[in-house]
Amino acid sequence: MKKVEVVETLLSGIDYKYRYKILSHVYFSFLPADLDQVIQRSFQNGLDKIIATSGTYAETLQSLELCSKYDNLYTTCGYHPTRCQEFAQNDENVLIEKMVDLLKNDKVIAIGELGLDYERQQFCSIDIQKRYFEFQLKNLTSNSMNRKPLFLHNRSSTQDLYEILNRYRENIVGGV
Repeated sequence: MKKVEVVETLLSGIDYKYRYKILSHVYFSFLPADLDQVIQRSFQNGLDKIIATSGTYAETLQSLELCSKYDNLYTTCGYHPTRCQEFAQNDENVLIEKMVDLLKNDKVIAIGELGLDYERQQFCSIDIQKRYFEFQLKNLTSNSMNRKPLFLHNRSSTQDLYEILNRYRENIVGGV
């Protein structure tokens, strides 16, 4: 059984009045052959909206292509803490400007998944995670035209996450 089907199956057994009508944190990086059927079944089983979480710029582009097929399918734009190395490997200013442009798309409804993950340092060091978490907050939440809620990731990093978020609290409009 695929990950999306597991989530959908779990939701189908819950009484409707207790079920969240928005499914978030669904990763489409594996793109199963029957993904369209899975999404349609999710809507038929009572979901109103689905957020396809993206963890890189490239994933946001992939998700937007998929989102164009469904009125109630949305995505996020931001770098997952374990993927922030891409900023260091590319021109960070060019990359962030591309992300600012993507935030103008109505199908991009949140900034993220971004944050800190101190349990997975083998993918990205704490220093790099903190640097680019703050870099994203500074550049993606400052434009009043693109104000979107944050889709946050926190694993064993609560104090640092809070301190960084607190510095940008005036620009933050909510969370998913």
